Amino acid sequence: MSYQFPFPIDTNLQPDMVLIQHERVWLVELTIPWEHNILNARTRKIEKYSELKRAVCNLGYVVELVALEVTSRGIVTSSVDAFLHKVMPRKDYKKVAARLSRMVMQCAYTIWNHRDQQRFPRLPVTKSVATDNVA
Repeated sequence: MSYQFPFPIDTNLQPDMVLIQHERVWLVELTIPWEHNILNARTRKIEKYSELKRAVCNLGYVVELVALEVTSRGIVTSSVDAFLHKVMPRKDYKKVAARLSRMVMQCAYTIWNHRDQQRFPRLPVTKSVATDNVA
């Protein structure tokens, strides 16, 4: 299955999430840095997607480029809290942030456990983190 960016723009970039609400667009990119590297990771993502943001803006949309960081040890940064606060009710975003933290820690643990393997096994995302109802 190939990725198709939801706007008529020639790009190889694939943001983790593209949210569209009327004329407002959020280009969302998640990064999972070590705690000492949060600012560098954020800067790298913003620079990587800035041209794509301009291209979508040129189509007449109001675009916000959002770099979210959850550290490899599950610490949810203020960027995640701020973004979730914008796009969902307060009663839900704390739960989503907690689930995101758990999922990142599970994935980091899995990657660590398979670090010596040449081929990484395809593993399912756990139901308890990914598919629970938010409310």
